[in-house]
Amino acid sequence: MNPILPLMTLYGLITLGSASILFFSFKGKVDTSGNYFLVAELAMLPVIMQVISTNLFPNIASSFVLFTGNFFYGLSEAAIFFSVYVLTRKNNVIFFGGTLIYIAIYCIFLEILRFYYDPKLPLLVGPIFFSIFEFGTFYICRTLNDKDLSSNLFLKWLCYLELSLGCISIIRILSNLTDEPVTPRQPALSGIVIFIVIIFISIFRYIAYQSFRMSWANFYTTPENFLNKNLIRALEEKNQLLEKLLISNRMIGMGALASSLAHQLSQPLTGVNLLIELFRRHLHKIGSSIETLKLVDDINVQLNNLTDLVKNLRFLFGNQTNNFKKIALTNISDAILKIIEPNIEVNKIKFIKNYKNSPIVLGDAIQLQQVLINLFNNAIEAINDAQNVEKVIQMEISQIGLMAQITIKDSGAGIDPNTQSSLFELYKTTKKGGMGIGLWLSKIIIEKHHGEIKVENHQAGTLFIIQIPAIPQ
Repeated sequence: MNPILPLMTLYGLITLGSASILFFSFKGKVDTSGNYFLVAELAMLPVIMQVISTNLFPNIASSFVLFTGNFFYGLSEAAIFFSVYVLTRKNNVIFFGGTLIYIAIYCIFLEILRFYYDPKLPLLVGPIFFSIFEFGTFYICRTLNDKDLSSNLFLKWLCYLELSLGCISIIRILSNLTDEPVTPRQPALSGIVIFIVIIFISIFRYIAYQSFRMSWANFYTTPENFLNKNLIRALEEKNQLLEKLLISNRMIGMGALASSLAHQLSQPLTGVNLLIELFRRHLHKIGSSIETLKLVDDINVQLNNLTDLVKNLRFLFGNQTNNFKKIALTNISDAILKIIEPNIEVNKIKFIKNYKNSPIVLGDAIQLQQVLINLFNNAIEAINDAQNVEKVIQMEISQIGLMAQITIKDSGAGIDPNTQSSLFELYKTTKKGGMGIGLWLSKIIIEKHHGEIKVENHQAGTLFIIQIPAIPQ
């Protein structure tokens, strides 16, 4: 029995299996490189059938049969070349089409040599042509300008396997100078050894490419598939980690900036505070009205709040222990409402306040007021942007079990579901000209109070829910 037959049969089964794995791993949606390699595997099947049939039945080795085998072999080698070529270059269909025409013309030339000159000439000239693609693929692999690709172990394997096939093609050419040229039909012992090596290198070439696709992923051109899904997930986790590190780095920078800003503002604020106190004493000496003195006292209170806010910036981003005190949420809410009430009236917004309870929490009044100011300002902007007929903001304070709860609901257009999950991330904003700090800062503050802030979409707008542990009364 001709030993080339079982070898080619085994090679055919492995080729078919490899093509099936590649196709079904990508669920039919193979990218350009994968498509070319799939073509290479499928094109090898007619070649294998031709070699098997011409070894079983030498009489059928007509010019057409031999032309077909050579054409598909050339197509297979060219497709492997293009599968590597398009990894870093734009796919050129005209280039590939021209290559196919070139292969067809060359295969016709081989049959002309075989028929009109010498049947052995194709054994000399054919390998020269096919080695061009093999050495060309090696060259493309070695000159990739992508560091991730050029350093990939399995692509290096593919590179050197192509070099090996090119060298074997040279050996096949030189064998024509001996008494036993390497031929795929009824080969001599030396030819059988050569074809065994070719088959095993070709099989390892399939393995190398599929291993390469498992160990490489390009987010811009390569979809997730069965082969690289674990790598894709690992890269996503890596990118998420990098994003968190970037955010942490920004927080450190903001903390340093806040500390510097607080230091720069503390002195002028202290000076303004002293001037207001002197002004109050002067008004008292000249017998100003009680209303005027009360107005100055209110200014002084608000200035003290601003001073406390600036001081809070020093430890808001740090690891210092907060000096929390017992505070009533309704009290800090009323204080904020006095500040934002003019803005609500100017925008002709109806404000509905509902205090079901007056829960006491352990916290920082200034910081919690910052959160409320952010949410109220966002609600006002959302309502104005929506341009609804009915402009309403509803606020409710209650205690549910062991948790104090604040809810703020507006009648705006709501939040885009695509951005809702990232609404509290740093520098994420849906507002034109927004900085993406307010809601992120609010989340930081509530978490420092061991609480939680979340957002929900409602038919009539957006609902923010804040929950903070309450102190038993």
